[in-house]
Amino acid sequence: MLLVSFTLSTLAIVGAVGWLGWTDSPLVTVGAVVLAVALTAVVLGRLAAMLPERPRALRHPLASVVVPGLAAAALLVPLAVSSAASPRVLPSGSPAGTVRGFLGDVVDNDGVDACRYLTNDVRVRDAHHACQSFFGAATLRLGGRLVTSDAQLDRLTFVARGTTVTVGGRRFAVVPATATERLEFLAPPTPWRIASDVRWLTLGGGPQTLGAPPGASAERRS
Repeated sequence: MLLVSFTLSTLAIVGAVGWLGWTDSPLVTVGAVVLAVALTAVVLGRLAAMLPERPRALRHPLASVVVPGLAAAALLVPLAVSSAASPRVLPSGSPAGTVRGFLGDVVDNDGVDACRYLTNDVRVRDAHHACQSFFGAATLRLGGRLVTSDAQLDRLTFVARGTTVTVGGRRFAVVPATATERLEFLAPPTPWRIASDVRWLTLGGGPQTLGAPPGASAERRS
């Protein structure tokens, strides 16, 4: 019974940690801490009752199994459903994965790698070849909220329609990378580059809709 109680308590704590990564709510943080303390007390109480020096019969022996089991189910099942309904988008070679990789470097203040996701034309026009200083002053707001971590990006929905990716109310236009961009040192693992105006990152939010610069598609050459 002790092993079952410990296992279920561990699963419940894993579920609580999973919810911490899914939401920024302070109530969830407080709840996770309270749950961890309560389940630890349950397991320790069960263990103390088994000590040969002070053996005692538990008033509700099944509580040490039922309570952690219910907590684990209540946390893990909704978390699994939410994760399945809104799967995370990771940096990859798809248009959505390209935008995710770019935004990940922005929140990490990695201006050099963030610039590599942009077309050369956008780098010159927006970052003026000063990528690290440009993105060091960047403020990323998506869906009206300040985004400062990869965990927050993981909770966003990336909608790709052709070569346009929408996330948090903003549209990013992507175009095929040129041969020069693909052969660049430490080029990102994607055949796409972002052709949208990114100056809004240093202008306190800027417009909600971004598109490719006029004539960008015609100027691109593979």
